[in-house]
Amino acid sequence: MTVESRLRVRVSEKDVHYAGGLVNGAWVLGLFGDIATEVAIKYDGDEGLLAAYTSIEFLSPIHAGDFIEATGRITRVGNTSRTMDFEARRV
Repeated sequence: MTVESRLRVRVSEKDVHYAGGLVNGAWVLGLFGDIATEVAIKYDGDEGLLAAYTSIEFLSPIHAGDFIEATGRITRVGNTSRTMDFEARRV
């Protein structure tokens, strides 16, 4: 059973953290947290919490006005844990 969630959002001026209209990378991690909650509800019937991120790569900057599509999916299921993959792209 593949469980996936997707969000598409527009980056607001209020999300800007750095000069040049750049957004803090933690903003994207917030999206991943929202997706993880939805995926946990779909899969387990209750929300869950992220315990750790294994690897994070920021490959391009995000600016106010950009549209970001973030996805997350369960890739492994343990007895009390779930492993998920996340990705955010400018669209």
